[in-house]
Amino acid sequence: MRDPKRINKCLNMLREVWYEFPDWRFMQLICNFQSWMGTDSFFLEDEDFQKKLSEYLNRLQKTRRIRDEN
Repeated sequence: MRDPKRINKCLNMLREVWYEFPDWRFMQLICNFQSWMGTDSFFLEDEDFQKKLSEYLNRLQKTRRIRDEN
């Protein structure tokens, strides 16, 4: 059985991304993330999802900082 504690970790990470972009609708967040990954994530393990979501958040934050500086 998978560890139920992983659920809160995944949801907290999603929450963090969503708070960075509060104007996005939830499915917009999911679709943008899926598009960024460039692959079907149906079989993605939760640990890998967390790593990819962290990379995605870092990329979005970096892009936002660059845009805000200009």
